[in-house]
Amino acid sequence: MTGVFANIKDEHIRQEPFPHACIRGALEQSYYDDLADGYPEPSVICDDIWAENNHHKAMSCTRARKMGILTPAWEKFVAYHHSTAFWRDVVAVMGDHMRQCHPGLEDRLGKSLESLTAGPRFIDQEADVLLECQFGINTRYARRAGCVACTSTTR
Repeated sequence: MTGVFANIKDEHIRQEPFPHACIRGALEQSYYDDLADGYPEPSVICDDIWAENNHHKAMSCTRARKMGILTPAWEKFVAYHHSTAFWRDVVAVMGDHMRQCHPGLEDRLGKSLESLTAGPRFIDQEADVLLECQFGINTRYARRAGCVACTSTTR
């Protein structure tokens, strides 16, 4: 299984405004295409997607799984990105950055970041780290046009 952290190298890490990774083509194109083809319709993510102007709407993949709408590609993607194996991929790339941002975290937890277990949020309450995958959309930006009338009269 190839996850979103599989192809990240040091040159993809940005420090500002906080440590994060930025990469084009994080997934193999054919795998990405399978996911894109199975992405839920906007109306599934949000009942009335045009009710609010310029808003982000999200639906957890856990909810999508319960609804039975995940394609096999999405089932595989979500299962991996809710797993301890994925968490370890994150720590392999971002662990030192996490330690810099949160010194003493491992001491407080009594465990190394690498030894923490992970599972899906809302389901696996025994895991040390709870992860979430979400489907998201942004509603359209509908700018309201205004009209200003100016008149000038000269005598």
